Amino acid sequence: FSTSAIDGVIQKFGKKAIATREEFEQFEQALKENKIDIDDALQKSPHKDDIVQGGASTIAKEADLRDATYELQRDVIKKSKDEIASNKDSNIKGAFAEICNDVFLTEKGFKALHKRLTSVEENWGSKGIDAIFKKDEIYYIVEVKYHGTARLSTLSNGIKQMSDDWILGDNRVLKAVGGKTALADEIKNSNYTRLLAETDSNGTVTYQILDKDAKVIGPFIP
Repeated sequence: FSTSAIDGVIQKFGKKAIATREEFEQFEQALKENKIDIDDALQKSPHKDDIVQGGASTIAKEADLRDATYELQRDVIKKSKDEIASNKDSNIKGAFAEICNDVFLTEKGFKALHKRLTSVEENWGSKGIDAIFKKDEIYYIVEVKYHGTARLSTLSNGIKQMSDDWILGDNRVLKAVGGKTALADEIKNSNYTRLLAETDSNGTVTYQILDKDAKVIGPFIP
């Protein structure tokens, strides 16, 4: 095989394109399909440093994020997905939605800062913040709904769920991060992003960005 053949594959799955473990594995598979050994490819290509650094840093970062809780959540999704659409319990659907959101954002490189659910029978009736994540020095405060229920509530005092008044009130951020005062203060004082997530029965999650009054600004793609 030629160096140009190697570079043809590498250009398709180059450093900038590698964002997940799956993409790095696709890069390896593409080499195999072209009967190119990955070690030979990295030795002969002038782009080898980009591939090694891009792939290694990506996988190392994901290894840090994909912890035991992540693996438990993935198992819950697998076990629940086939039955969730027919389940009439809104609490179970809500918990399923939150778990799917956690897994999806983790796989996109977001670090979870909240206590994550590991069962669809946890956290029923919770009135606080569903999830807080961090990526690229930006904090994300997320409200998660199951498909068809993505409406934000309004308290009796007129404060709307996911507005800044709601987020910053009643120690919600502090409670969400497990009582870590310094972290809660940092989040509250940052230019955090508010997201409304909606999960369907297949576990697919879509997002809307909200403004300070919890009004939808537009879609968000992690």
